[in-house]
Amino acid sequence: MAKRLTKAKFLSALIRTAYLPEEMPPIVTAKYFAGYCEAQYARLSTAGGVPLTPWSTQYATFSAPRTTRGRRLLALVHPLGQLRLSLEITNHRTQIEKIVGESRLSLYRVTADEEKNRAFAGLDFTSWSNRTRSLLAHSPYVLKADISRFFYTTYTHSIPWAVLGKEQVKVWLATRATRSRIDTHWSGRLDAALQGCQSRETFGIPVGPDTSRIIAELLLCGVENEPRFASLTNGRPALRLLDDFLIGFDTLREAEEALSALRHALWQYNLQLNDQKTKATASRTQFQDPWRLEIANSRISNVDPITQRRDIHHALEQALFLSERTESDAPASWVCHRLKRISKESENFGIVLDAMLRLGRDFPYCLPTVSAYLINNQTALHASETRDRIKGWIRSLLGENLKRGHHLEVSWCLLVAAALRVSIDAEDLRVCDETNASLWRGADQSGEHGVVPVWMERVVSDVEGLELGVGDLAAFWVACGVD
Repeated sequence: MAKRLTKAKFLSALIRTAYLPEEMPPIVTAKYFAGYCEAQYARLSTAGGVPLTPWSTQYATFSAPRTTRGRRLLALVHPLGQLRLSLEITNHRTQIEKIVGESRLSLYRVTADEEKNRAFAGLDFTSWSNRTRSLLAHSPYVLKADISRFFYTTYTHSIPWAVLGKEQVKVWLATRATRSRIDTHWSGRLDAALQGCQSRETFGIPVGPDTSRIIAELLLCGVENEPRFASLTNGRPALRLLDDFLIGFDTLREAEEALSALRHALWQYNLQLNDQKTKATASRTQFQDPWRLEIANSRISNVDPITQRRDIHHALEQALFLSERTESDAPASWVCHRLKRISKESENFGIVLDAMLRLGRDFPYCLPTVSAYLINNQTALHASETRDRIKGWIRSLLGENLKRGHHLEVSWCLLVAAALRVSIDAEDLRVCDETNASLWRGADQSGEHGVVPVWMERVVSDVEGLELGVGDLAAFWVACGVD
């Protein structure tokens, strides 16, 4: 059995891997902040040691593309707010582990993964795929459900409802003598800490940090335990990957009754189902997207250069056609991952480079993969003609994305430019005003504190770390050091 992490190491792991959204370029890391929190844990966790509770912070947003051509606004939480929330999770991890670990449906693993610096191992995507196949094989009918805009509509006060029961919370709130019990209970402290990350807002929770997934698991365990829904699903093969439900039944009527019960259970938490992705149906209607099968059956030769060249052209055309047909970047992304495995020593490296640059330009979701490909193969990109082309590619993407405030695309372009030592002129960044460039908002007059908007300068100049702050709290601001 794996050794249990100390609280100091648990907190460090939460900050290291459950803070920044995974969509952030890997050069931006919280490891310095995590190291500080581990070293200073005794002081940070001592009442009166560091006054975190009074602070209210506002997160900034990081715009990233979805596979479906839309965009997500991810939260970059202020280090003070994230530290307070992480401390509450650390101090009450035993209770969290018990609730989530006892879930009949959840695929969120609450065991630590010290090798990957994870306080909780997190969502088990592989298990979802394997167990879905088994569930569909054993159940002629299924309930497939998805919660509409889950993170954006979650009510923070519903955290105590999920842990204690809504009726118990109402009883405590009914009199002044018992009202303080909510504030001092660990679920109420999580609620308050979460509000402290978002200017005391109670509507919605930050999208991106894995700590939000932990909060989501607590809340959805409460939904699972709503009496009517629980009675209809007990003993049934059932899975939940965060806010996606899949439950097997013997009859369509049973599946429809469970759908009604789930809808009512979510209503108790002010949540609603996404009707476009929710249905009770026969298992025979559930199958893998056809485009995945088409791409899976395609091969790219690694032996014969002529055959490989034909396969590369075919893969690119396939990506373009399937992405257009499905209105999704996902097929293009799959092909990107295949192309990147072709060796830079291949006679067809130039053709692969052409394909990757095109996919990175035309499909925003592919840009991180393409950027990493360029960085990892930079030794093959020394020819002046190639470098001029990549510089033009970077400048074109910057021109398109800076004015739209597309942070992910801009950050990856700057990272490629820095790694390949491609100069960026002031003219290339002229549309980069403070609104578009800032991932972090500055301090305002209301007493809420944000981080100075310096993220672009740090990527370009390769700053080792950032230390800004308020008095004794200065060391917190190393949260996003450059790796």
